Amino acid sequence: MFAGLVPLLAAALAGAAPDIHVEPALLEIPADQEAAEVWVSNPGDRPWAAQASLYDWSQRIDGEQLAPTGTLIPSPARFTIPAGGRQRLRLVRTRPAPGGETAFRLILDQQADPQTPGATRLRHSSAVFISPAVPQAPPHLRVETRGDTTHPALVLHNAGGIHARITELAWIDPQGHRHLLQPGLAGYVLAGTTRRWPLPAHASGYAGGRFEAQINQGRPQTLETATLAAIPAH
Repeated sequence: MFAGLVPLLAAALAGAAPDIHVEPALLEIPADQEAAEVWVSNPGDRPWAAQASLYDWSQRIDGEQLAPTGTLIPSPARFTIPAGGRQRLRLVRTRPAPGGETAFRLILDQQADPQTPGATRLRHSSAVFISPAVPQAPPHLRVETRGDTTHPALVLHNAGGIHARITELAWIDPQGHRHLLQPGLAGYVLAGTTRRWPLPAHASGYAGGRFEAQINQGRPQTLETATLAAIPAH
């Protein structure tokens, strides 16, 4: 029996705060488009106040990195959504489109509610991409397992020119049995980057099987097996 894989990127921190809905959950802005919009809905029974921030998003093998950006700005940056209401949020580009795909995270931080001091506040994170001005190669994932049978790790390298959105990540054992490691969204591997995450312990160390996933909402596909030397260590 497999426990679920640790999520590759947490989308939200749930707590006592009301839930919110952000549409679209993934925003891709064409290279020739200067602004885009998302809608934030509050299905709760209390107003929801938030601050919106945008960050440049990059990845290293063991983590995500966010840095302040001036390429995209949110408008409005602060807003309050009444109970049952929704808010339009515009993302405005201030710089020309780059040659390659550019990745950002839109972060919505709930502001303190004076009526419920000490309550857990919600943080919601959404992926935002500015599409490349020149078409790039589609995502091409290479996979390797590292570590031992008690501490195995999954290493994925995206050799393509755009991001890979990974869903329904599974391992197919040598007998052909499918073990779902992460239902729904597992996470992202940005273009040209390598990411590593812990896997549930398994006696075989995942030898002799194969990994399968849906990439960018496509059909399930087997991930290409690579040698350790073929996947960058950084």
